[in-house]
Order: sequence, then structure tokens, then C-alpha cells
Amino acid sequence: MKNVKDKIIMSAAVGFTAASGITPVFAQETTNAEVIKEDVEAKRTKKEKLEDSVKTAKSNLDDVKKVSDEKKADADAAKKELEDASAAQDKQYAVVENQYDKAYGSVNEDYQILLSKASDLEEEIASKQAELDQYTKNEESAAKNLEEAKKDLADKQAKLDEVNKELAKYDKTSIDADLKTVETEQEKAQTAYNSAKKANEDAASALTIANGDLNTKKEALNNAQKAYDDATADVNAKQEAVKDAQANVDSFTGSDALTNAQKELDQAKTELVNAQTIAKNAEIALDSANTELSEAETTQQSAQSEYDKSVKSLDEAKKALEEATKKQATAKEAYEVADKNAKDNQSIVDKLTQKQTECQTAVNKAQTALNDAQTAFDSNKSEKEVAQEKLNTFINENKSTIDQINKGTQGFFEYVSTNLGKLTSQAFDKNNATYAKIAAYVKLGQEGDATSIENMKAVIPLLNKVNVLRANHNVGALQVSLWEMALAQANSDWAQKNIKHSGIYDYGENLSWGLDDPYIGWYDEEKAYSDFINDYKSKHPEASDKEIIEAAKKAGVYTYSSGGSIGHYLNIINSGFNCIGMGYSSTGEYGRNHSQDFWSGTPQKGDVIMTVDEFEKKLTEYENKIDAVNKEYKAKQDAVANASDVKDNSAVLKAQKALDDANAQLDSVKNKLEAPAAKQKELNAKVTEANKALVAANTEVANKAKDKTDAETAKIQKATELDTAKANVESKKTVKETAAKNKGNPQLDRVD
Repeated sequence: MKNVKDKIIMSAAVGFTAASGITPVFAQETTNAEVIKEDVEAKRTKKEKLEDSVKTAKSNLDDVKKVSDEKKADADAAKKELEDASAAQDKQYAVVENQYDKAYGSVNEDYQILLSKASDLEEEIASKQAELDQYTKNEESAAKNLEEAKKDLADKQAKLDEVNKELAKYDKTSIDADLKTVETEQEKAQTAYNSAKKANEDAASALTIANGDLNTKKEALNNAQKAYDDATADVNAKQEAVKDAQANVDSFTGSDALTNAQKELDQAKTELVNAQTIAKNAEIALDSANTELSEAETTQQSAQSEYDKSVKSLDEAKKALEEATKKQATAKEAYEVADKNAKDNQSIVDKLTQKQTECQTAVNKAQTALNDAQTAFDSNKSEKEVAQEKLNTFINENKSTIDQINKGTQGFFEYVSTNLGKLTSQAFDKNNATYAKIAAYVKLGQEGDATSIENMKAVIPLLNKVNVLRANHNVGALQVSLWEMALAQANSDWAQKNIKHSGIYDYGENLSWGLDDPYIGWYDEEKAYSDFINDYKSKHPEASDKEIIEAAKKAGVYTYSSGGSIGHYLNIINSGFNCIGMGYSSTGEYGRNHSQDFWSGTPQKGDVIMTVDEFEKKLTEYENKIDAVNKEYKAKQDAVANASDVKDNSAVLKAQKALDDANAQLDSVKNKLEAPAAKQKELNAKVTEANKALVAANTEVANKAKDKTDAETAKIQKATELDTAKANVESKKTVKETAAKNKGNPQLDRVD
């Protein structure tokens, strides 16, 4: 481990040296000429420098404006020339347009760029002028900013110079090519526009024709309608003329004027009698109509009165329903408040009741403990003896499970299969001829021993890690051999007394002492040493082993902890191994240690092979099966260990105190429960009362709703009756008017 520390220190020192050797590039640009220039500039006042810089910037701006004006003038002249050419050569419009784009576009582009730059410079000058005004008020405080402004102004001038250089570099060929492309696109756009315009004109023409045809058709329709109306009127006139002519013909059919006159007189007398009869009947009908009208009006008034009553009743029913609904809402709110208060308090009561139950249970247990202590004392048994009796009883009742638990990992192996249990038991058999050497150090199932379930469970992450490391070398994963697990556990216990291999393993074994993670030595350090050996041999083929070891020591990669071995590393990445077992012992002369035993080839008869995941699931399954018994077993063992074996009354006194404390706790909870319990009765009574009020309010709302519905029905019925009465009155009025008319103007039948 010392060499590892030395390597870290050495690496840190080299890193520092490398970092301290960096030369900053930006420190290489200062020249003597610049220093001289700054020294000369310093002789002038800062205000004068800033004023000069502003003047220079303004001068530059004037130059730019002048160039811009010239460019604009050139552009305007070019545009004027092209416009004149366009007016003279309409037939060559496309050519002229392209020439215009080339001439004006290029100049205008230059102009716009310069205009933009001039605008930027104007803003810069305005900014610098503002700074100058500020610095004039306080020259001393503005010194640093003045120098920065001068430098910034110079930078802007340099950028303007670069822009002018770029303008001078325009390539006519590339510009012509770009303009040619634009030309082509323009022609395509013009063609598309012409096509669209033609289609639009055709559509407009068609619309005009269609509108004219529509107006013509409308006019023809109006004329036809008028002709039809005129013809109809003429037909009606002709029919009247024919009827009148027929009537005249009929009137001249009599044979004798006197006879006709006598007939007319007789007819008149008959008609007079008829008229008188009709008048009498009309008078009778009028009287009857008056009577019926009077009765109908009376009925209408009664119906109106009943309707008005129904409207009033409906209004009263609505108001009553509204009042009942308000009372219902108030009752509901009161019930909800009472119910919430009751539930909140009930929650407190429930918690205290639960606590009371728990305290009562504690009292009962304490009482039982006191009784047991008293019985033990009376029977001359110590507390430990009583605890031991309980433990013995528990063991007898759960003998098979406890036997499994006491066997530790062997109990698990037997749980997996009977044949496996027979196989693994050899590794723990102190009388076995082959394995007695390592079995002698096994304390089966005891805490800290490699055969404890806890320590077997602790190696699962290490089993997973070995396969991760093998995968880094493209070597297949190792499966878990439960036989190798038993063998590795026995070897781990052996290694607690012996810093060496027992020699009792199958194909390979790794041992480690004192590390939480044994792979630090087995893999990390030995891999570094192995890589160094391979690299050194490739560079120094003739090097001896001694030379390589010395070089490794100098490089800090020699594996002192394993005496220069890389065998552990080679075991881990050995592609010939296909199974593994691991052991971990956490107590002993050398603290913690780990063991790995490897297997190659076909498993032994009775062995069970699993993946690491399958092994973990099977172990968890076994733990769950024995968990409840195991916890109780350990608790009773602890009780025996902690119990007193002295025959005195201290156990009784202790139990009595525990009972007194439990009773005191119970009394405290009962006292706390009294007030909430009493309050709960009151609250429950209020809830009952509020519920009754709510039920009554609900009933009243239902009744008032029914009254309202009945009133609405009655109103509709009375409205119908009123409408019927009104209709009857109107009918009787019509009969009366007809009768009165008949009485005053009797109609006489006449026979022509």
C-alpha cells in the first residue's frame, strides 16, 4: 500500500510541474514600438487626445458621407440613364431591366453598405462626444476611459478601412453570374405573372358576358309575367260580359206583362210574410243571445277571479319554497359543522382509545411478567431459568426450523435439495478424511462465521463484481456452484487461523485478509503489475525476471501484498473456469477475510449450479421462510443472555415497577380520554339534532315544492278555464250582434 501512496504523490508532483510549465500566449504581443508610441501620447493632455479622436472620427464620417453622396449620385445618374433608355426602347424592356439591375443594384448595394457604416460611425461619434462632454467636467477621473475611447475609435476606423478594402475587392464576374441568376428568376416570375393576368382577364370577360345574359333572361321573364297577368284580366272581363249578356237574355223570356206583374205582386206579399217571420225569429234570437252573453260574462268574471287567486297562491307557494330552501341550507350548514366537529373530536377519541388499548395490552403483559417473576421466585427459579424454560419450549415447538437455522448455510443447502445437503456436509464434517483439516475451524451457523446466512449473503455483490470484471476481458460469466460455496466458506474459516492456502480446493483459490473489497489486491493491483510486465517484456524481450521486478518496484506497481504474484488476477479472468464459490468470515484472529474457490468442467454429482441472480432469489426465499421463527428464536436467546440467574426478588420488583409504570400510563391516557369522550356525546347529540332539523327542512322543502307544483298546475287550469270563458263571451257577443242585426234588418227571401 505504501507504493500506491508513493505513486499518488509522484503523479501529483508531475502534474504540478506540467501545469507550472505553461507559457501564456497572450503575453507575447507587446513590442518596443508600441511602448514608445504610448510614451509620446502620454505627453499630450487626455482631453486634447479625446478631442482629436472625436475630430478624426468626424472627419472620417465626412469622408464616408462624401463617398456615400458620390455613390448615391452615381446611382441616381445610372437610374436616370436607364429610365431614359427604357422609355426609348420599350420593345427591349427585359434587356433594359437587366442592365438597370446590374448598374443600379451594384451601386445601390455599395451605397447602402456605406450608409449603414456611416450611421454606425455617427452613433459612435455621438457616443464619444457624450464621453468628451463628461470628461471635460472631470478630466482627472476620466483618464482611463479617455484612453479606452481613443483605442475604440481607432478600432472603428480600422474596421471602416477593412470595409473599404472589401468593397474594392468586388469580383465583376461573380456579380454578373449572380445577376444572371436573378435575371432568369425574374423572367420566370414575369411569365407566371403574364399567364395569371391572362387567366384573370379571360375570367373577367366571361363574367361580364354571363351577367349580361342573366339580365336579358330576367327581362324576358318579367315581360312574360306581365303578358300572362294581362291575359288573365281580359279573360275575367270577357266572362263577366258573357254572364251579363245571359242575364239580359233571361229577363226577356216572359209571355205577358200583366201576368208577370201579378206574379211579382204575389211574390212580394209572400216575401213580406217571410220577412216578418224572419224578424220575429231574429228578436227571439236576440233575447236568447243577450241572456247567454250575460251568463258567459258572469262565467268569465268568475274564471278571472279564480285565475287571480291561483296566481296569488302560486306566488305565495314560491315564497314559501324560497323560505324553506333557505332554512334547508341553514340546517345543512349547521349539520355539516356539527358533523365535522364530531368527526374531528372522534378522531382524537379514536387515537386515545387506541392508545388506551395499547396501554392496557402493556399492563396485561406487565402483569403476566410480574406473575411469571413471582412464580419463578416462589418456585425458587431464577429469571434466567424461567427464560431458559421458555426458550426450551420454543425450541421444542419449532425444532425442525431451529435445527435448520442453527446449521447456518448448511441448512440452506439442505433446503435447496437433499442431495446437495449430503454433498456440502462433507466440507463441514470434522471427521471426514478429506475435509477434516478445514472443517475443524468451522463454527457452523454462528455469528461472524463464514457459514452464517448473513455472511453468505454479504458475498453476493462480490459474485456480481467478478462477472463484471470478466466481462471487461470478454470472458464468460461464472455461475455459482453451491458445493464451491461450502468449500470456500470452510477455507475462509481456516484462513482465520492460517495465512496460507489449506490446499483443499478443486481448481483454483483466492484468499484475502483485512480488505472490505478484496478485488483491490486480487484484481486492481495485480492487473496493473501484469500489464506492466507485458509492456516491459515487449520493450525489453531479453529482460530477466529480476530486472522486471526491480523495474516494477521503481514504477510502484509491484504487488508486495501478494509477494509479486498475479495468480489471483489470472484466476479471475481464467476462461477455463465456469463456476465459483465465495466465503466471508468477519471475526477471527485476522479480522475479516474472503475466499474464492473455482471449478472447471462438469459439476460434481449432487451439486446445484445457479446464476448469481438465481442464487440471490433462492437465498431470499429461504430467509423469508425462516424469518419469523429466527427473530423469535434470537429474541428468546437474548432474553436468556440478559436474564439474571441470582435468586432474589429484583426480578419481581422490576416487573412490579414495569406494571406500575404501565398502569400509570394507562391512567394518564384514561384521564386524557374523559373530556373528549364526554364532549363526543354532546357533539353526537348535536349531530343527531342537526340531522333531525335537516330532515325536517328537507321534508318542508319537498312539501313546499309540491305546493308550488300544485299551484302552477292550478294556475294553468284556471288560465285555461278563463280563456274558455273569454272565448265563450266573444262567441255570445257575436251571436248577440248577429241577432240584433237580424232584428233590425230582416232579410226577405225573393223568388224571381
